[in-house]
Amino acid sequence: MQQHFYLFCHEQDPTALHQMRVMIKKIHSLVKLYTFTFPEKNELKLIFKPVRKIFKNAGIIRESQLHLLNLEKTGIRNEQLEIRLNEIIRIETEKFLKRQKKYGKILDCQLAEFQKEISPITKKQFRLFVNANLKYAFTNLQRKKHIAQLHESRKSLKSILHLSELFIPETYGNKKLNIEYLTQFAEKIGNWHDLYKTNSWLEENMNGTIFKEPLLIAIKESMDLIDDAKSNFKEQVFKTSSSIEADQNNPPIPL
Repeated sequence: MQQHFYLFCHEQDPTALHQMRVMIKKIHSLVKLYTFTFPEKNELKLIFKPVRKIFKNAGIIRESQLHLLNLEKTGIRNEQLEIRLNEIIRIETEKFLKRQKKYGKILDCQLAEFQKEISPITKKQFRLFVNANLKYAFTNLQRKKHIAQLHESRKSLKSILHLSELFIPETYGNKKLNIEYLTQFAEKIGNWHDLYKTNSWLEENMNGTIFKEPLLIAIKESMDLIDDAKSNFKEQVFKTSSSIEADQNNPPIPL
């Protein structure tokens, strides 16, 4: 997180900004795991709060970058719109760089405090977290095209994926998490959400004056991919491996 932060401050590389936000999301997933496991402890959540503010400020820049990418991807060209988005990126980047010293101190301080509060998490505790998040994601996926719930499903899946990096190989009896499926599914929802946010931004800021049909077609196509992927969610979440020795004490998580 810190490396990508300083790289963006020095070079204004859009990839560095994106990767900084990815790292913050991973740390947030760890905070969520601790909050779930130790509900009586709020230290990590409080320590992480200033970092989330940096994340949101960087998000203004990142969303404008994504809008430009989505417009290019869908073939929508409008000089006035591109100028406006690039101006937002320029202004918000200048604001972010002016706060570099302040943000740098926050990241240093919060990292030190974060490390003091870290304590071990067992595989059993991680399984309980996975169980709860899979059930939450599955419930939300059953709702009919509800925007907020679909995004919440993705956040649950991303938390599992982030934390699985710490617990691989993670098995459940003779089954293991299907990381490939969960990754692809979360990406499908993420692609849809980025397009949806671009369309919402155009509605709010351009008063419907932009020809958006290619964007709307892309949104529908991405939603169709999500519907296909979620149709057998229960069956795909875990995959059976004959090489995994069954463990009667750790049965597969029921949905």
